[in-house]
Amino acid sequence: MKLDDALSVWEDFRGVLGDSVNVQIPATTNNILEVDIGPVGWRGYPRDKSKLSLYFLWMRKVKALKDAGIDLDSNSTSVVDIGCGNGMFASLVGTDTYLGLDLVDAHISRCKKAFPNRTFVKLDFKNGLYGKGTLDPINFKIPRDDNSVHAIMCNSLFTHIGQPAVVERYLGEMDRVLVKGGCAYTTWFRSPPNELDDGDGRTVYLESDIVNWLSRWEKVSATEGETTQHDDQWETLYRKIK
Repeated sequence: MKLDDALSVWEDFRGVLGDSVNVQIPATTNNILEVDIGPVGWRGYPRDKSKLSLYFLWMRKVKALKDAGIDLDSNSTSVVDIGCGNGMFASLVGTDTYLGLDLVDAHISRCKKAFPNRTFVKLDFKNGLYGKGTLDPINFKIPRDDNSVHAIMCNSLFTHIGQPAVVERYLGEMDRVLVKGGCAYTTWFRSPPNELDDGDGRTVYLESDIVNWLSRWEKVSATEGETTQHDDQWETLYRKIK
């Protein structure tokens, strides 16, 4: 995907969502977004709609956070992106007070090259799908001080953690670093409509368990996740209030 094409898509969405949406595109024609799009479409979307589908999914998340009062374009806003992948969220926020965490070496290398002003850290935890590391994820720790982070993005993270104790550890760490009023955006495969699955490949938890885990915070919104489609995840936005 060429830079001019990417800019055109961003401008289309800026027109839809308003001027409040600020976009940061890596200054290279072979930019990071090409990896996710691919020559035959993205994650099963028709080729001619793949760009719009991908960007819409991410712009929706950004808009939700901004509507919740999180200024993603200010360097005074601290952001943590757990499972940052190829840097989609990083490309949509203006703040350089950003930390991206991921299990995959190639993702971290790519992100460091595309976003030299941001911080990316490779995690060395075991995971049945992504992690060939040596550490037990029950010891996960976000390298940030208590009450110091304004927004946390966990896109398709808990869909690949089949151990409830590890989920609780991650959420506990998120709660530790979030400031009062800070927001956590998480996505899940829930049951119903999906069948329960404790594998790391496509983890599905009971909706009631997810709600219970997130009850430490105040619900802002919960959308999508109405079908069993591969990319139809339940998207939740919660705010820390105490």
